[in-house]
Amino acid sequence: MNSVVWVIDNSGPPYIFFECEYEDLDSILEASMQGPVDRKLQTLTTLIYSVAKERFGLEETRVPRDPPKPNRRQTRIENMRRELKQLRRRFRDSSPSEQLGLSELRDTLRSQLISLRKAENTRRKTRESAKKRAQFTANLYKFGKSLLD
Repeated sequence: MNSVVWVIDNSGPPYIFFECEYEDLDSILEASMQGPVDRKLQTLTTLIYSVAKERFGLEETRVPRDPPKPNRRQTRIENMRRELKQLRRRFRDSSPSEQLGLSELRDTLRSQLISLRKAENTRRKTRESAKKRAQFTANLYKFGKSLLD
């Protein structure tokens, strides 16, 4: 069920908004409030919900965001890991003469992977420090308390 957008007004009690509709509610309640208690309660809640929905409207449901996609460097790291795995398998199944070339390929891939990971870790740390800097400037005392906790 969607939730009702209740009007926030500090000038009086919240039920004051229903008073103008009191006569309508009273006549509907008297007509429909017959039978067992659970039916009366169900009727009362559905009636109040429908009147509030007509009078105040419903909240708009938020559309959930798509999960973030990995950046270009992260996809390259994943692909290199796959390639290294394939090279490892080929190295295991190959002859000793082929193993020399495969080991050189593996070394170059490893060095590229190491440099990509360093760059990605630097990017991640930069983003984290920027986020912490923003938290610090937004609320100094809350940030300090979070450090001590």
